[in-house]
Amino acid sequence: MSTTMNDSLVTPLCDVLLETSSALAAVMRRVTDPTVRAVGVWSIGETAAHVSGSSRYFLAAARGEGGLERLDDVDRSNAQALAADPERDPGRLADRLASGERALVGFARQVEGDPQVSPFAGVEVPLSTLLAIELGELLVHGFDIARAARLPWTIDPTAAIRTLRGYLPLMPHTLNVARAHDVRLTVEIRIRSMRPVVVSIADDELVVDESGERRVDAHIAAAPTAYLLLMWNRIPPWQPLLTGQLLIWGRRPWRALELDRLTHA
Repeated sequence: MSTTMNDSLVTPLCDVLLETSSALAAVMRRVTDPTVRAVGVWSIGETAAHVSGSSRYFLAAARGEGGLERLDDVDRSNAQALAADPERDPGRLADRLASGERALVGFARQVEGDPQVSPFAGVEVPLSTLLAIELGELLVHGFDIARAARLPWTIDPTAAIRTLRGYLPLMPHTLNVARAHDVRLTVEIRIRSMRPVVVSIADDELVVDESGERRVDAHIAAAPTAYLLLMWNRIPPWQPLLTGQLLIWGRRPWRALELDRLTHA
């Protein structure tokens, strides 16, 4: 068995997925009013239903089973899934969450290496990226549920780093070509405890370069948890800017946050 790649990427993600799902299940079991709005138009109950089902979707995707969502059509697919699933009790959904994550992790731990899988239609990325996407679901929707329920929730920087590093192979697939048409943009992103990367957009294509040896329009330096929440539009840019968790500079610093507009939410 090829263990180098599995141990360096897949295995730590499996460990943190189980830890995070256990913490989120505990929060969900403490919710007293699932009707409180959590994020967008979703209540706590709806958010819990969504996040408790995501592992089943990604497990089927990792196995090459079932229909895949299009990355640019996730919102509609999520709405359809919620409409088909009436369960909104966070306590029962916590049990579903825990069993789903165990199944996904159990599958991932038996896979050899870090093979290519398709989490979305037309998208091929390493299995570790699929796991990182699921980890992001847990971390951020845990934030949504806990904030709405006035319960504590901590996103450990190491868990945020696992998510952000795992997202890198997905980034080229997130470009909104209609918005990015004729746009040329190069941004260096420095997340604490991660190797810097340069994200370039040109000719309707997004490229992630880990060499970092390129002239850029702007530099972003950020704490991992703050950048994760910023990337998911859970906090406004001024919040981490004021606290020193986000720094922006360069030849055209005002262009640093264009990446959010040019990629799918």
